[in-house]
Amino acid sequence: MIQALWNKKTFQRIFLNEIVNTLEIHNRVIVDIGGGDKTSSYHMLLSQKQNQFISVDMTKNCDYKIDLETEALPFETNSVEVVFCFNVLEHIFNYQHLLDEIYRILKKDAQLYIYVPFLFHKHAHPNDYFRFSDTALVKLLENRNFDIDDISINYGIGKNIFQNLFWIIHTKKLFFVGNALTIILGVTLHFFDVMLNFFNVTHTINQNYILGVYVKARKGEM
Repeated sequence: MIQALWNKKTFQRIFLNEIVNTLEIHNRVIVDIGGGDKTSSYHMLLSQKQNQFISVDMTKNCDYKIDLETEALPFETNSVEVVFCFNVLEHIFNYQHLLDEIYRILKKDAQLYIYVPFLFHKHAHPNDYFRFSDTALVKLLENRNFDIDDISINYGIGKNIFQNLFWIIHTKKLFFVGNALTIILGVTLHFFDVMLNFFNVTHTINQNYILGVYVKARKGEM
């Protein structure tokens, strides 16, 4: 964790990387919605398992540039085995269209991996529209005939405090002082969450401070 904090990774990114590192995905072609130029940490982690990424995004530096709000994904129906959609849905106003398109291109029982932020500052790329809770995301997917295989919630009062302080620190460009301060705050507030979780009542409250939601789903029957 300390190395990740020094490298300016937030608890959002640390959480996502830890999940990706456990995924048993090998020798697959992964359609990465919002994958940009494929330089995120998870690209490196899964490329080591002989996976190939195809990035579909609204930016120039990707394999297929399309309007995710309105255009069809550039793949045949029932042709894709794995889709990633990390930190994307909050930026898509017409997210129903995107979810329908993901369902269309996936093969039967093929896998969709989603991560969305929840308690997170406004971040426009180019727009920031929504926040999805775990119950909302599950409902949206089940309504589109996805079966939920796994759900994991990134939570903590301390992590939320850190998340906001992180952006203040690095917006000020404090460089090495900022990195050291990030580690001190990150470790302290992580320990704060660990201590809170020893107490049942506080643990329940702590769980309500959700940073983000991860869901693994499978394409089910229509």
